[in-house]
Amino acid sequence: MSWTEIIADLRLVACSNAEFHRMLHALSEFVETSVIGTWDQPRHGSGLLTGQPLTEGWRRRLYVCPDSDQLKWIPSSAKLEGSACG
Repeated sequence: MSWTEIIADLRLVACSNAEFHRMLHALSEFVETSVIGTWDQPRHGSGLLTGQPLTEGWRRRLYVCPDSDQLKWIPSSAKLEGSACG
């Protein structure tokens, strides 16, 4: 399921716009949505960490692949084989 489809489904189940935004805020603790892909690994796409490699955190373990719009696990190793969305 793509991130776009997940957001569309959340909009359907939310009773109000405020409830939808609360759900998105809660998800933001687990999913990095601003990502740039490089040949070696996914990187932060905005903010103070722009360009820095994504690292798995206590909560944040997923990211939205900029190429496929799919949810992916943040790699736990420093080096990846293949593409950022591999």
